[in-house]
Amino acid sequence: MSLFSSKIKTDLIDPIVDIQNNRVEFKLPAGTGYYPTLRLANFGSVGGNVAHNRGAGALGLIRRIRLLNGAEELSALNDAGRYITFKHFNNRNSDNQALFTPLYHHLQGYMLNNVLQVQDDLRADHFQAQAGDTDQVKGEKSITVNLMELLPMLQNVPVLDTGMFEDLRIQIEYSTNASEVLNDTSADFTTNAPVLIADEIQDPKLVQALSSQMKSVVWNEIESDLIVLASNDNPNDTELVQSIKTPISGFDNKYVSRLLMTKAFSDSTKDKVGGAGNENRNFGPFNSYAQHKEKINFALNGKNIFVADGLDTPAKKLMLLNDTYGTCNQVPFGHIECAGADEPKDNIVNKIGVPTQRGNKKGDRVGTMDFVGCLIESRVNRLELVYERATPKNNDAQQPIDQLGLGLDLHFFAEVRKQLVVENGRYMIAYV
Repeated sequence: MSLFSSKIKTDLIDPIVDIQNNRVEFKLPAGTGYYPTLRLANFGSVGGNVAHNRGAGALGLIRRIRLLNGAEELSALNDAGRYITFKHFNNRNSDNQALFTPLYHHLQGYMLNNVLQVQDDLRADHFQAQAGDTDQVKGEKSITVNLMELLPMLQNVPVLDTGMFEDLRIQIEYSTNASEVLNDTSADFTTNAPVLIADEIQDPKLVQALSSQMKSVVWNEIESDLIVLASNDNPNDTELVQSIKTPISGFDNKYVSRLLMTKAFSDSTKDKVGGAGNENRNFGPFNSYAQHKEKINFALNGKNIFVADGLDTPAKKLMLLNDTYGTCNQVPFGHIECAGADEPKDNIVNKIGVPTQRGNKKGDRVGTMDFVGCLIESRVNRLELVYERATPKNNDAQQPIDQLGLGLDLHFFAEVRKQLVVENGRYMIAYV
């Protein structure tokens, strides 16, 4: 039976709380049923005439999103902009270029220009709306958000029965970090008042029939953890190696499917480029920076997942990432420190098939898209990161080599198995 073959009404629901640049909240009316195809319309911001964050697009506004029933959290996504940036990256180049850039106003697809460099295509029609724009233009510069893409529970339940979930709410906390929202932080931004679009089922028997299918529903929730890696400054005349083995505790006693790791600078001012220091380097705080002579492994329940030195080359990391998550929209040299044989600190020599250079130096995208992914597919009692990197010799504050050795925030996102069990009109959510 087609999803829309029965009686259905599309409701436009205004927020019950809307505090600009802080949070917005919606409540679904009790005593009825909705398909889980929830969307937000008129989502975006108004301010300076600049591009959105290149990685997350207008969705960089979202710091955290939660689906709640009363005070109970049913599904959530924390550090949303960072994970959304990766999911946009986890598409084909043609899809990003033709479909998702217009939909979400990010800049992840790429083309080669007439000198065979990866072109930075900042399209003004995808910029943030300005206060003086007409209502039509403001509408065109806002986006529609499919909440099923952010809250995995919605992809797996057949209905949202507000007879069972009597106080069902969507709560979004906005990011206050301009670098996560805009490409140029000299501009300001003020969030719009979005509208929740919900497809109400007007046939009570159908609501009851769909609810009866929810005896047991399983899905992969996206949960996150963070490890702070100290800086590894090296004023010496020999290479300095930094090695750690440390627990990733956020996923203990949970069943984990895929694991994603990203590597951001702890000092976010280092993400800036340009004369005024206001412009993001590529995705800004959502970058994942390539490191020098990096080796990565994970110890699962006391045993290393990978043999020998694990992921010890950029090629191994990139191949495993694509094996784990599927096609990724990697630009040439996006996952390594420099373009070809160029030294990171020197003027660029290789100029063909590389990201557009900044002045006479390497392009902003080089070395900023080194995401790491692997398959766990096991219950985790203890998960540890086994990590090593090196800092080249004579690399200190007076003679930095492309900021190698800076402190890193290592962010982890795991697909964690959860289950909804319904019995006699009551429900329980638990980890599997």
